Amino acid sequence: MQPTRVLTAEHRRIEQALVVVSAFIAQLRRREPLAGADVDALLTFLRRYGEGYHHELEERILAEALSQIGLPKDSGPVAAMLAQHREAEKLIEIARSASARRGEASSQAAGDDADRDLADALQAYERLLVQHIRYEEHVLYPFAERLLPLLRMDLLIDAFGRRDAEQAAAIEAQLEALAALRRRYVE
Repeated sequence: MQPTRVLTAEHRRIEQALVVVSAFIAQLRRREPLAGADVDALLTFLRRYGEGYHHELEERILAEALSQIGLPKDSGPVAAMLAQHREAEKLIEIARSASARRGEASSQAAGDDADRDLADALQAYERLLVQHIRYEEHVLYPFAERLLPLLRMDLLIDAFGRRDAEQAAAIEAQLEALAALRRRYVE
């Protein structure tokens, strides 16, 4: 299997999380209650699975392999991917901060402000991720696939497999948490 197909399959899981993000945004905009523990669970999934697990494959394995054949990390398609990853991380931190303020709010106005900030951060994250996934699947991955024959594909697949084996339990726990959120807020 092509390494980019593994990454594309992970995008489908991240898109499932974006459905929950969208449901949270709608609920916050309607000023309906939203459990802080559920917000924390979603943000943990996005950070651990998206920024952690998925980005690790893209940054430490795919980008490194492309760099080894001369593709620079500071310009071009890899640099664009890395910049989008950093922006996504910032938005998750903004959302985490707003979520913490929700729990500490001493007045209705402060809680409303935190809810609005959380909804804004989640909406910006959702927009970025939709564009980011489109970019990777339509620009970066096809570009990488044209260059990957120059690499030893088996080494990339082995690296992906080692990562999966090392983190299988943590990944499964994150996917189960996402499934619970989907059942609660989407289905």
